[in-house]
Amino acid sequence: MKHIALFLLGILCSLGLSAQTSSSSAALACFVSDFTATNVRNAPAGEVVRQLPAGGTYTLAVCHPRNGWWQIVNGVVEAMEEDDIEIPGEAWIHSSVLGLSTRNYGRQVLSLRAEPRANAAVTGRITVAEDLVHPQDVTEDLKWVKVSWGRYSGWIEAEWLCSNPVTTCP
Repeated sequence: MKHIALFLLGILCSLGLSAQTSSSSAALACFVSDFTATNVRNAPAGEVVRQLPAGGTYTLAVCHPRNGWWQIVNGVVEAMEEDDIEIPGEAWIHSSVLGLSTRNYGRQVLSLRAEPRANAAVTGRITVAEDLVHPQDVTEDLKWVKVSWGRYSGWIEAEWLCSNPVTTCP
């Protein structure tokens, strides 16, 4: 049910129901991968309007990536242990605290690409099973996500990513 809600939020982003525009209006489901209190801001690098408490498990949909910042769709952060957190007005979060897990459960080697296409040059290879990556951008069709992983960055097919922080994805 949670994935359906995030999908519907993605439709809102793709319809342009946001005041900000960027390279992509497609919404991406992900989780907060921060062990400290996480700042939510009213604009990229703007004023802190809310802090997500440390130690919680949070999922959210984000869109409109801009210079390392993502807009939180509808200002809603889903908290697994408590009620959802709603932030009035625009809400932005830094990409360094957002996470996706890789779905290479069988220890497949995942290639990061220079461009969002299968035959693009390889910029890095993820060899660690179920590792954490940080989203940087997403294509409009949600088939490719640009991620950072350690010292590498590049595009990876979205089918290799999981937005659930507590279990594996099918």
